[in-house]
Amino acid sequence: MGRERRKREHALPRFPFHCYTNPYEDDRAARLAELRATTPPAVLAAIEEAAAAQFERDNTSRFGRALLRQYAMDDAVAAYFQLPSFAEWQAAQDPQEGNGDETP
Repeated sequence: MGRERRKREHALPRFPFHCYTNPYEDDRAARLAELRATTPPAVLAAIEEAAAAQFERDNTSRFGRALLRQYAMDDAVAAYFQLPSFAEWQAAQDPQEGNGDETP
């Protein structure tokens, strides 16, 4: 019985799936995918090549380069198309409260 109790004590709590999602990141990823699908390939390539070149100049870490490079290119596309920052996005969710909660 002690073994079962210890097993239950060390189990991670189960949260609903929505606790693991980030609405801002989900929205941003969807908008980036839409922009990548509708932007002319030459324009998109120019934006991403400039971001990749800047990343190569600024980042000397050997770890996580591929992922960090992709983040840099995503940020460059987001900046080019003026996607809102998290603070701007959050304020737009509910202009009165700035937190996206629509319930009174």
